[in-house]
Amino acid sequence: MAKNYLCTNCGKNFNNDIAGLNYKYFGRNYKQIQCLECLADYLNAEPAALLNQVDYYKNMGCTLFIDSDDIEDNFYKIAEECGYSQDNIARMKNGETVIEFRFIPTLEELSRIVSRADDKIRRARAEVFFDAENIRSRRRIGQGIHDRAEKILFAYGEPLSESDIAGLKKHQPHPVKFYSALNVTVKKNQCLDFTAVGDDFDLSLGDDLICCVNIGTLTLEEGASICVRGNLFSLTCQKIIKNGNGTSDINILPTSFSYSSGYTVFKEEFNGEDGKDGHDGNNGQNNYTPPLSYSIFGELHFGDERGEKNGSDGTNGQDGTNGKRGLCGGAAKICEININDLEIRGHKPLYIKGKAGDGGNGGNGGNGGCGGNGGIGGKSYNVFTDDGNIMKFPQGKNGNGGNGGNGGNGGNGGNGGICSNIFVEIPAELSENIVCISEVGKGGEGGIGGLGGSAGSGDHDGVIGHDGKKGINGHSRSGPPIYVNSVLITQALS
Repeated sequence: MAKNYLCTNCGKNFNNDIAGLNYKYFGRNYKQIQCLECLADYLNAEPAALLNQVDYYKNMGCTLFIDSDDIEDNFYKIAEECGYSQDNIARMKNGETVIEFRFIPTLEELSRIVSRADDKIRRARAEVFFDAENIRSRRRIGQGIHDRAEKILFAYGEPLSESDIAGLKKHQPHPVKFYSALNVTVKKNQCLDFTAVGDDFDLSLGDDLICCVNIGTLTLEEGASICVRGNLFSLTCQKIIKNGNGTSDINILPTSFSYSSGYTVFKEEFNGEDGKDGHDGNNGQNNYTPPLSYSIFGELHFGDERGEKNGSDGTNGQDGTNGKRGLCGGAAKICEININDLEIRGHKPLYIKGKAGDGGNGGNGGNGGCGGNGGIGGKSYNVFTDDGNIMKFPQGKNGNGGNGGNGGNGGNGGNGGICSNIFVEIPAELSENIVCISEVGKGGEGGIGGLGGSAGSGDHDGVIGHDGKKGINGHSRSGPPIYVNSVLITQALS
């Protein structure tokens, strides 16, 4: 139902068109709004001329002249385009949030259903789709297939080659999460996560998932935000009302898992495992002193033992194992955000952030085991010889100490994750009320090398083990290029 306003001068009721004209002339926060006749008198203008101004601004698409009826009409039109049944649309009219999970057979049908871009917007996006170096440079690799398909989905793209069609088949039919609600309020300091996950469709972790969100009015309370993680994303809001001064409102985030090569399953733990410490070497066995008996000649051994009683050597410590490499950061997928009206009630603009995933840190190398100590030699002792003399055998030598094990090398850090374009569509007069932030995917830190094991002590001490080498840091990757009305606004470069 359209909202009625009261003239602050005469008390007369008037509609949204005249309120929009007040706001157009005096600013969105203007409080002393007036009816058509009082406004014309205040401006010394003819009422008919002001009505012509209303038609002019409405034809331009100025959002100040959108009333609640327009919001509802546009919202339900999109719900029908998304393929909702009339029963589910009736649920929306009763204030329900309706979520559906469906498979869309072809890319062409998906493009018609998911993207809100008209012909003019699609052509403008097509012109800039491959402008960013990080997207242009991967045309020849597997990700290039996805990029070319996404150009068809959200812009205009060339027909796919036979090899591209074959590569895309494993992602068809396309799994889509549809979310529709006429009014959504995100409470203070809460985040509404729209992410579709594999379990929603009985699919594996790494499948490409699509999320299509249709909202009439989205209200963000103080510190509230929304996000999506690693889905191809289409968000349409007829109106966003931002309360408070938060700085993280709409967040396009990477997958919670890594697409790193060399693994048969997708990993949700990005950091590499630490290497295992090497086992310590065993101490050498102590030798013994033969049994002695007292005699007038002192303590003597009257048995058959002869020779020095040396201790045995300690064994070497085991090497520590190497830390595992960190995995590549998660992937941030392509996104379109359509905002038809925006009302800022605090002092901060609407923040739209896109981030490529950070690479995992390499695991630390395991420490080398300590070398075992040499065994202690037996004490000196005397014996009678066959010719009646006393022979003395010196104290046995201690065994040599074992060498310390070498420390394992640290694992290399994972590289930052890949990302794709973010397209924001908003009326030109509102674009100054948004701030776009692109963040790189940072490379992970290389793991620390393990310490060499200490040397065992003995007649000759062992050698200390070598420390492991530090892993190589992963390299960072550029953040998502963010376009507002098909003009590049920002991209964080690595």
